[in-house]
Amino acid sequence: MSSEKLSGYDFWQSIGSPHFVLAPMVGVGELPFRLLCNQHGTDLCYTPMINSKQFIISNQFRRDFFQTCKEDRPLIVQFNGDDPEKMLEAAKYVENYCDAIDINFGCPQNIAKSGHYGAYLQDNLSLMSQLVSTLHHNLHIPVTAKFRKQTDIQQTIRIAEMLESSGAQVICIHGRTREQKGMDLGHSDWECIRIVREHVHVPFISNGSILCKEDVVNCLNYTKADAVMCGDALRRNAAFFEGMNEYISKTNEQSSSSSQSLISHPSYTLPSTIQAPFHILKELITYCRRCEGKQQTNEEQEKQEEVVINEEELQKQQQSQQYIQQIQQPIQQYSQQYQILPFTPHNHSYQPFARDECLRMRLQSFESYSDLRNELGEAKSYDELEQIVDQLEERLRSGAEPQPHYQRHKTEFIDQGDLMDGVNLFDEQIPGQ
Repeated sequence: MSSEKLSGYDFWQSIGSPHFVLAPMVGVGELPFRLLCNQHGTDLCYTPMINSKQFIISNQFRRDFFQTCKEDRPLIVQFNGDDPEKMLEAAKYVENYCDAIDINFGCPQNIAKSGHYGAYLQDNLSLMSQLVSTLHHNLHIPVTAKFRKQTDIQQTIRIAEMLESSGAQVICIHGRTREQKGMDLGHSDWECIRIVREHVHVPFISNGSILCKEDVVNCLNYTKADAVMCGDALRRNAAFFEGMNEYISKTNEQSSSSSQSLISHPSYTLPSTIQAPFHILKELITYCRRCEGKQQTNEEQEKQEEVVINEEELQKQQQSQQYIQQIQQPIQQYSQQYQILPFTPHNHSYQPFARDECLRMRLQSFESYSDLRNELGEAKSYDELEQIVDQLEERLRSGAEPQPHYQRHKTEFIDQGDLMDGVNLFDEQIPGQ
């Protein structure tokens, strides 16, 4: 099966040779956010990390944790797990609705340690290889892999080479070790990424410490990666990559004329300084509205409906037993898929997500006006969210006086996204980035 599908750079070109990639962020990279990023310069999106073992057990879990639509491409679906057969079963559910399946070898959180997945599989190269190989040989779409640097550069190179030889068609490396998390985050090691890149012959993505446009240019130029993956900057401004190609061209022209040397380290930009324009917040709310009840239409679904109609006609016409047997196979196939279609319409509400993301993307502004922040936390509809965003924009435009510091800290806002295991993101951490 693997010989019938695109591989390496042929696959990469088939999805547009992307340069700017949305990281797999739990609680952030939902369907409305992916569509918004795609609209504003992001070339490729990953889904949030999905637990493969839970995904195969529950139809409701599948509907809750994977929604997509025809505009949601190119798309890579990321799974975690330590059982090759179960991960393959999970991947089979979605392989018709994405461009590739990614295996998470990078999650550094304690939940990954207790669940035996993510970065805690990097001590078992044999299992890592088996996971990649099983998916590579049994899916009709490519398998990719995302992992973290090791303390030893040679071991990091060995992992990258093993992933490629096992069948990974795209490799992404996060330039931090699994111990670098929380307050001990530190900066992504671009030097390590550059060295590993020299040993990889498939499309290669650099991940970590991308917080300003200069970081994008410097990372691509120094590491020679095919693309940069970004999490924190995009979650604070979904239009972070907008106009990036033009910016890179202009910057590289200026660097060539002035003979500037390559920069081997990220900037010291603070995530808290990144804020999205108000029109981005409003567009996110609009996408959340549209994604509730959005009907997926594609050839696969049309085939499902067609074979069901054909079955009804057969029963009416009482055609030959041989013809019935011929059509029963696709009927059974599509009826099974119809049971687990991950597309909307569904009962998944994006209102809490829209509320939380509006806060994240204008955190500094909302902290200045605690009454609006409090109203945001209590908002029950998209209309209310839009009104609050409009009020915040008007106050900032008119120069309205912020509330005194002591009043601002009297209000409380619970960000539901941050209650999941104490963190919101798995591969991109906020403190110290």
